[in-house]
Amino acid sequence: MNKTYTRTELITNSTDFFFEKGREALNNWLNNYELTEEDKLEFQELLKDYKSFAALTSEDKFYDIKELFFEIIAYCDEKAKDYRFYNKYEDNRSLALAFVRMPNWCNHIFNYKYNRELTSPSVFNALEMLSNPTNNINALSEKQREKISKHYLNKTYDKNSFVNEIVAHFNKEFSFNPVNEENLNLLVAIEVYKDQSTWDKKEENFKSFANELNLYIMDNYPDIKFGTIKKNHVWISDNKMYFNTSYAHFEAIIDGGEISMDLHFETVKNEINELLEYFKPLDNRFELKPWWKKPKYNCISHKKKFKLSDDNLIEEAFEVLVELYEYAYPILINKLKQKYPLKELMMNTDPKIQEYADLLDYKKQIILKGPPGTGKTKYAEEIAKYIISENISQSDIQSGILTKEDILNNIKIGTEINSKGGNVTYIVQEINEGNIGIKSEKSKTWYPSFNKIIESFNNELFNKKRASNALIPYEDAIAKFLNDKIKKEDLKPIDTINYDLETSPFYKIVQFHPSYTYEDFVRGITTKPIENGTGVEFEGVDKVLADFATKAYDNPSKKYILVIDEINRANLSSVFGELIYALEYRDRTVTTMYEVDNSNELTLPSNLYIIGTMNTADRSVGHIDYAIRRRFAFVQIGPKILPSNDVLIFASDLFIKVEQIFKDHISTEFKIEDVQLGHSYFIDKSDDKGSMPIRLEYEIKPILIEYVNDGILKESALEDINNL
Repeated sequence: MNKTYTRTELITNSTDFFFEKGREALNNWLNNYELTEEDKLEFQELLKDYKSFAALTSEDKFYDIKELFFEIIAYCDEKAKDYRFYNKYEDNRSLALAFVRMPNWCNHIFNYKYNRELTSPSVFNALEMLSNPTNNINALSEKQREKISKHYLNKTYDKNSFVNEIVAHFNKEFSFNPVNEENLNLLVAIEVYKDQSTWDKKEENFKSFANELNLYIMDNYPDIKFGTIKKNHVWISDNKMYFNTSYAHFEAIIDGGEISMDLHFETVKNEINELLEYFKPLDNRFELKPWWKKPKYNCISHKKKFKLSDDNLIEEAFEVLVELYEYAYPILINKLKQKYPLKELMMNTDPKIQEYADLLDYKKQIILKGPPGTGKTKYAEEIAKYIISENISQSDIQSGILTKEDILNNIKIGTEINSKGGNVTYIVQEINEGNIGIKSEKSKTWYPSFNKIIESFNNELFNKKRASNALIPYEDAIAKFLNDKIKKEDLKPIDTINYDLETSPFYKIVQFHPSYTYEDFVRGITTKPIENGTGVEFEGVDKVLADFATKAYDNPSKKYILVIDEINRANLSSVFGELIYALEYRDRTVTTMYEVDNSNELTLPSNLYIIGTMNTADRSVGHIDYAIRRRFAFVQIGPKILPSNDVLIFASDLFIKVEQIFKDHISTEFKIEDVQLGHSYFIDKSDDKGSMPIRLEYEIKPILIEYVNDGILKESALEDINNL
């Protein structure tokens, strides 16, 4: 009867290095395959698509390298795909149960040869063990090495001395005597892992688990990114942060002692149902489940669950998360590209923009407040783009939009254009940078803007009855003329990358000032030219808010954004009037002071969102009373250091010096966050002849001196200001 030898006996008695075939395969890759620079680039592109790489056949260019990679992996990782096929030992011996994914193995075996410093620690340790076994050990995980060092050596892990010290520690106790000295460290590893339960004690709390899983993912799967780890859950996204909102995000969560890997949809009911439809029929590895106070189902969850006490918890949880991610991510991206092409491009937005957009969705109106130069208006525009992105569908893009270029190609001085009713003829008198001069035989020249003509054309407002102001008949007449002349298929598709808010029908910006009134903002009286040119008449007319609210009310499936710049410069109670009530009670009718189209009624619909900006350093502005204040959410936008890059040069040293002036010299009546100069003051604009020396001398110093004159900064600041 044949004797069965233990792993320790086999290694001790082996005359060869126990993984000699693995070393030979690795040396074959290192020494016998030399790729040209062009081949390297082609090979790396191929590695990005692991399925295509794995499917290479004997007729393909890199097939031999693929087969060699798989053989190397088979000697390193017992969890590797098809390792029994590629491992040429009868007992299929491998260095470890590594749980490194196949795409990562392949990428880092390539890196080990050509970009060694980029090789992940686990793969690097495995390949070093094959290449030079006397100076390495098959404890592949850096995290495990840290624990081993702490437990046995009573010291912090030092990668330069770890192997020698741990081998000496165990050799003293066991007096190993292998036939081949290259196998000594393999024997040490066996004893280390026999005792794993003593040095690899798990902290049985979710945060410890999530932190360890995050580190493992950073080493092995950089496409996944963890958010802030909470007591019982953590949001998980792709590294582009497309899915890092309540709309859709991945999540590791513990509930009732059970850990699950989920894809959560924590948005409104109709959107949840739509998202779940994308996954029908659901792959049998996953299941639907409810979470929190949402509809019956709002999660897709992997069926495999865990407990904190499970063996190989990190590695197994990692595999499950990646399975869910690789199943769900492409479905979401492809569906959203089809339905919301602009939304998909906006999904990697700054998480703060997403946070403020969610706040706006809840509250309906917010105010971005902060000192000058913090980019409040830019933030408002980015929030608007993010929200409006849901309005733009693939069919919208394909149908195209009118541009200024289209107008100039079809309208010349002298062009005759009929009025909407067809009973008056206008003649183009001027074509200017921002507008067109047009008049009838009996009227004066009117100047409708390109933007208003485009808005009328793209939204077919020329076909609708509109509460008019003096220019609307001319805007609509030109838009109707162009509509009759231009074929839809000749229009330019919407540019989803450089989406222009200025011509968007869903966006409007207005700036308040101290003399701004209700009649400027809500409704008022205006003059209207009689169409035959015989005079003017007076009528009630919708102004900025009422006009925009009516558009939103008539188009409830789309979201409309009104930005009010410098909102606190006007008397808000006077400007909003009875609409203060409507801000809070959306979709309810209020009675206004002026009648438009035989009605005094006006509604602010729930798909109209208002973003105000507020300069907190401006002491000349009025106070916002509590009735207004409680109807808005307030977001503080503060100064911050911006990273310099190829397109932006930021004077961080000057920013820090100016920041210190505020810390040292601010008056006790003020808060630094309300008055400190914002980051936009410290961006070098040399390309526009605004170098930092010029900006310092003519923008930064003058406003700081003005702060001293206004009592915001103490007079003691003057010396530091002059020394900048």
